[in-house]
Amino acid sequence: IAGAITWGLFAARRCELRWLSREDESYAWVRNLFYRRLENANRTNYGFDVSYLPNLQFATYHAADQGHYDWHADDDFFNPIAPGRVFVRKLSCVLQLSAPEDYDGGEFEIEGGQPGLDGLRAQGAMIVFPSFLRHRVTPVTRGVRHTLTTWMEGAPWR
Repeated sequence: IAGAITWGLFAARRCELRWLSREDESYAWVRNLFYRRLENANRTNYGFDVSYLPNLQFATYHAADQGHYDWHADDDFFNPIAPGRVFVRKLSCVLQLSAPEDYDGGEFEIEGGQPGLDGLRAQGAMIVFPSFLRHRVTPVTRGVRHTLTTWMEGAPWR
C-alpha cells in the first residue's frame, strides 16, 4: 500500500506497507524471534494475558513523501473488535531495520516522553511497549526508513 492512508479517526500515515504472512514458512525464523522477544518483555515487564502474534508489518517511510505516522495507539479501545475476532492488541513491537545514517527525521516518539528512545535509531534496535500508549513517527526528511512491526495479542481486557 503506498501513499497516504487514514486509519480510524485519530491517525494518518504516509508510508508503504507490506505484510509477512504467518502462513509463509520462510518467515518462521523472524516470527519466532519476535515471539520470543515479546514473550520475554511481557514476562519481565508487563504480565499481560497474551498468546498470539499476527502477521508482521514491513513499513517503508520515504523522504520524498515526507513519510510519517501521526499520533495513534495500536490498541482496540476505541475500535470495536471485528466480528469473529478473538484477540486484541496488547503489546506493540518495532524493529529498526535502517542504519541511522540512511535517513534524517523519522523519529519514533511516545506521547509524554520515554527515556532511552534515542537508542532506537540504531540498526537492529527493538522497542516493546503497551499498545495503548500513543506514539508516532515524525516525517522522514532525507533518505528512507524501514521498520518491521508486530503486536502481541490476547483475550479482551477485563
